[in-house]
Amino acid sequence: MQKEKTGVKAAKGRSYRELESIAAYWRTKLGYDMISRFDALDFFDNQLGDLQIRGPHGMVDVVEHIGHCSQEGLTRYDADHERLEVVLSQDTHESLKESGVRARFTTCHEFGHAVLHVGELILLAGMPLVGQAAMHRQREYPRYYDSEWQANAFAAALLMPERGVRSLETKHGFLSDDLIADHFHVSLEAAGYRIAALDKL
Repeated sequence: MQKEKTGVKAAKGRSYRELESIAAYWRTKLGYDMISRFDALDFFDNQLGDLQIRGPHGMVDVVEHIGHCSQEGLTRYDADHERLEVVLSQDTHESLKESGVRARFTTCHEFGHAVLHVGELILLAGMPLVGQAAMHRQREYPRYYDSEWQANAFAAALLMPERGVRSLETKHGFLSDDLIADHFHVSLEAAGYRIAALDKL
């Protein structure tokens, strides 16, 4: 949940409100109401591979993959099979089995890239490494264009939807990092990030 720009420039800037709406759509599509805890392991193992995402030239299949990578997770476009791959490292997937909060956030973050950045991922897949590196070095754009910021905000909204958080506040008469973290099984850092973001919705 870095505040500095860390990704590539997305094709479209996104507001918190827009990302909230997109995440709410996917929660509903995946069979969750707005107060339930999101089952990231079941999603990755059993639901992700049945999804399609709208791309610039039509629907794109999504597949899950557990593999060796230098990151906790990544999302990439497989041009040979014309599909998106959401990849978790072996360690991340093992942590997900234990309901690790960081692994849960990573899974939703990578899914956010699949939902929000199909065109960018297709473009990157067709570039030589030097071109990819140049895209990652670009920094002269507003934060709401940053692909990593967008994926973080999407993941937070998917795990802790606004309506669910507001319901907690109504039920308990207050809102705190601890309350959100316990109910939605996220880190205190993610819960704090979510409370701060609610003021921007």
